[in-house]
Amino acid sequence: MSCFWDSLLNSLTKEDCIKLNLKKKTPEDLANVLKQNSYVNVLTKCQGKSLSKKQLEENKIHINNYNIDSINNGYLCSTCDPFLLLFCELLQIDIHHKYISNWIIYSNGNLRIIYLKSNKGHIEYIKEDKSIITDTSTVDKSIITDTSTVDKSIITDTSMKKYKKFKKLKKLNKKIKKMFRI
Repeated sequence: MSCFWDSLLNSLTKEDCIKLNLKKKTPEDLANVLKQNSYVNVLTKCQGKSLSKKQLEENKIHINNYNIDSINNGYLCSTCDPFLLLFCELLQIDIHHKYISNWIIYSNGNLRIIYLKSNKGHIEYIKEDKSIITDTSTVDKSIITDTSTVDKSIITDTSMKKYKKFKKLKKLNKKIKKMFRI
């Protein structure tokens, strides 16, 4: 049972495979590529929150200690999963993962979003299935901020880079609000 790895493989484009230097689209090869590319400074957020240095270090250890020979025995995906965080980081994507009725958002501000859904025993990649995003009652709306009250007059040259990133996130937030009909 390699549904975790299969769902990630099913989400990959040809460009993703090139970016990852993934020669074969097998669970073992993907796990090896992620292990070889694991590092501590993952900037991807989980539920809108950055991970602590301790969490990042533990995630790297988790990835490096993963036994690839156990791929067919299943993988216990966590609610802030090290492999999903790294996958987002390496491909510069966001993942919206619906676990039973709760959304787990892995984000680093990218416009490409991969949708996964899972229960206690199975996970799968969802292509353009809009039905999984019709129930937004469990979406953490606190990560979608209201940016209409920002005083642009306080922006200095040193904070211009942050402001540009802020504007990009504002556009992303509008897209998310529209998608979730918030």
